[in-house]
Amino acid sequence: MALTPMRWLAVAVMLGGVAALVILREPAAPTRNTSPEYQYHLREERAAAHAGAAAERLVVLKLLDSVRRANPNAMGAPPFRVLVSANASPRVRLVSERLAALLLPRRPVTPEVPVDLVLLVDTATRIRGVPLAAQHGLLRTDYALPTVGTNDRCVVLTRTKELAAGRRYSDAFGDLALSKLLGPCAYYEAFGHPGPRIDAWLRRHAWNYGLSADWNRAPTKWKTHPWYYGAGARLQTFYTDDWIMRRAITSRGYRCAAGDVSSCDSALFDRRSVRSLQSAKVWEGDLVTTRVAVDQEGDRNYWWATTAEELGPREWELLAAVVHDFGPDPFRQFWQSREEPRVAFRAATGHDFAEWTREWAQRTYGVQHRGPGIALAGAGYGVGVIGLALAMVMFTARRRSIS
Repeated sequence: MALTPMRWLAVAVMLGGVAALVILREPAAPTRNTSPEYQYHLREERAAAHAGAAAERLVVLKLLDSVRRANPNAMGAPPFRVLVSANASPRVRLVSERLAALLLPRRPVTPEVPVDLVLLVDTATRIRGVPLAAQHGLLRTDYALPTVGTNDRCVVLTRTKELAAGRRYSDAFGDLALSKLLGPCAYYEAFGHPGPRIDAWLRRHAWNYGLSADWNRAPTKWKTHPWYYGAGARLQTFYTDDWIMRRAITSRGYRCAAGDVSSCDSALFDRRSVRSLQSAKVWEGDLVTTRVAVDQEGDRNYWWATTAEELGPREWELLAAVVHDFGPDPFRQFWQSREEPRVAFRAATGHDFAEWTREWAQRTYGVQHRGPGIALAGAGYGVGVIGLALAMVMFTARRRSIS
């Protein structure tokens, strides 16, 4: 029986149906390692993580106590100070001078809360036998927030490291580092102490949204980093942007970017069910610590090591985007309000907080689509490949001869 073009087409359709059944079948439940040895290993890892976090917190508290003893809140002190540790090398002192020169012009004319930027050289690798997490990046920051009703300064405790000869501190002066360096302290400096219910919301989880202080610049659309360089980088970015986006945001955040306002609301105000690593953690004692150095992107958005954040890899810019969109005065009204955040936001801006967050997510990541489906470009390429394959098969069939 000769294979005519129509029969070739019928065979292709049948094979496509079989492939669809294979691809769309219900996957089997993943197997879990329930051996006692594996469970003990998991417990040891969790215990080591908790011990490392406790050791890190102890280091920060010791450094903070030392800084406050050496630099009390002296009357007449300038509202913005850049301080450097005594053991800093001349190169690190030049870094502090350069940071001061770059940051001073950006400070408000009449600051509400004074700020200290303290630059320390971090050489510790262990404390009381517990290994500390390796410092990736140049500027790792912790923020000691001022106590309500006092004249405390907001302290930015910045730890850097001595670089080997030939390496430069250029990343410390980039736009990314400068936008995040003062973090929460920039909000206290510009807008004063938050209202009690706004403060409680921030301490629960929302400081993740307030790590950027660059509200004079419009936020840019997020783009993935290519996992390799050269001619293939453009193809990788074109074909896998959607895939990396889904790995870089939680399912609730993705639904928000897809237009579900209720998911935006729960992402803003209910993070109890979130298991992802947070950008910032608030310790007791008004101490906010960040997960990564400020001169780094803030997420490892390569395809093999993406960390899912609640509102995606740019959630740390959310509050800065509010200031940019509505202006400093409405944001100050929201910030200092005694109402809960939803009511305060609507009163200050005239907009619903969750609806604005949906619009921000779509501006930042693009409009996402709910439900199963493929992108139009992907469907077009797929149809093109199938058509090319069929054309080649039909051409070969026409030229086939029997001797």
